[in-house]
Amino acid sequence: MILRLGIRLSSQGQLVEEGKFAVTTVLGNETSYPLPEDNSDMIAYFSRGTSSLRFESLGKGDESRILGWAAYAHVSRMVNDNDPRLEVLYDPVSGTNEYVGFDFSKPYSEGDNMTSTVKTKYSRIDSTSFISGNTKIPAVIFSAPEIWFLKAEAYQRNIVSGNAEQAFKKAVDLSVKFYYDINSGSTSREPVALPAQSVIDQFVNERWNAYPTKEEAIATQKWLHFGYLQEFEAWTELRRTGLPRLFYSIDQGATTSVSRSVPNRLRYPDNERIFNEANCPKVENDKFETVLIWAKTDWRDEGIVD
Repeated sequence: MILRLGIRLSSQGQLVEEGKFAVTTVLGNETSYPLPEDNSDMIAYFSRGTSSLRFESLGKGDESRILGWAAYAHVSRMVNDNDPRLEVLYDPVSGTNEYVGFDFSKPYSEGDNMTSTVKTKYSRIDSTSFISGNTKIPAVIFSAPEIWFLKAEAYQRNIVSGNAEQAFKKAVDLSVKFYYDINSGSTSREPVALPAQSVIDQFVNERWNAYPTKEEAIATQKWLHFGYLQEFEAWTELRRTGLPRLFYSIDQGATTSVSRSVPNRLRYPDNERIFNEANCPKVENDKFETVLIWAKTDWRDEGIVD
């Protein structure tokens, strides 16, 4: 956790030096600060129940996690890159072999596609991996791939000495195997066989050289790895790095400026005001538009779509 927060603070804001110090402290002394090295060291919660082992029992119970409809920004990158994780992350559109995600850059008026016709138009999270009685579905706190992505960034930015390319490739390799391992716990269908190491290696090597900068390579693959299992971390990384650069359409029918656009942060819940009144900002100062100190002020594109 110290390493994650250190990297987060080290990018921009008032605590950059403190963030870098935290990173060097951890990566400079892994004996005192041991880190997960491979997928067997994953820090996560697993369901022990017998009546429901489904994905939603380990989440927040909200409809988006339960239904798990795919987002275009995520799926399209995996399709274009021939990503070996695609087959165990998403189901193809019903009755086809195509993977299609809902495009949030399109006008808000097209949102009716998400109701009665959604099952015939869009992919959803893979039912074998995440829906049907799979005991290996984790509620992830920290995975080994994230550790290696953090190391890759720390090395690439010269916060500490190390080989960014090797760390990145280790991260992507572990990410592929991470999702296939989850898929292997299915009892509803035959799990998908892990691709040959040569196939994984080819994908890993291609990803390192596929982006304009190495920073974009690291950030994009880290975001893809987080996916919907760690959606809050994925959103945090978008705000911190602005990568990958995503576009959101402005809702012209919204009644306030806040609901027209993507918020920079979430407001504190009422319980925080009740039980932590001394430290919680007043309602008038608790705004969706506030940019947090570690986040970019310009982290996404948005506009009106005809």
